[in-house]
Amino acid sequence: MAEKRKNETLEQQRRAREEFLKLKQMQNGEIEQASTVKEEYKPKTFNEKMENFWFHYKWHTIAILLALVFLCISITQCAGRTNYDMEIVYFAYKPIQDTRLEKITEYFENVTEDINGDGEVQVQIINCSINKSPTASDYDMAIIQKLQTTLAGNGKAVLYITDSEAMEYLENIGIEGGIFEKSIKLESQFYEAVDNKEAPVLPQDLQISLRRIKGTTVENKKETKEIYSESLEILEKIN
Repeated sequence: MAEKRKNETLEQQRRAREEFLKLKQMQNGEIEQASTVKEEYKPKTFNEKMENFWFHYKWHTIAILLALVFLCISITQCAGRTNYDMEIVYFAYKPIQDTRLEKITEYFENVTEDINGDGEVQVQIINCSINKSPTASDYDMAIIQKLQTTLAGNGKAVLYITDSEAMEYLENIGIEGGIFEKSIKLESQFYEAVDNKEAPVLPQDLQISLRRIKGTTVENKKETKEIYSESLEILEKIN
């Protein structure tokens, strides 16, 4: 029994000396240190590579695809948007039908020049007509808000067609210096040009006014200055 324990002790000492010798050899660069890190498995087939990529970059890929879809939609919308030469606001206390607006659009396209130089004359009529009533509906309030937003910052909308009641409302807004600098009454030739037997009769007190741009947020816009100059000529043509 004692002999067995002696042999075990000698064996342990021998192993310890071998381990110590290996350690010294590794420190001296005589042998390479064994790697204790298991080599990472690398996918080999196409399917394995795709699965590995999707596992690590799934959310990055989804985010990029959504951004591309949004970009494509935005580009398509911008490409399909009409670049109008000018916009004219129609504000009256009597609703107007689309068929009548089409006639009014044609009328002003015939007296307007190609301002933006795209080879076409295109005018948009912004419909802000509402019913005259003691209490304003949600729709009426939305239209008034649309009108106020246009007045505040739409540099393409320089001309406003109004009836007498709508003009009174605009004059009482309280803007210093007033909103308009020139107004003319629309005469019979205008009514004859936009006549449409299928649509309700237009108010007979319509006038067209040129809004003041000096001192406004759109005063220094090149586009607004060009539309303002063209609007002066339009008033001269239809006066």
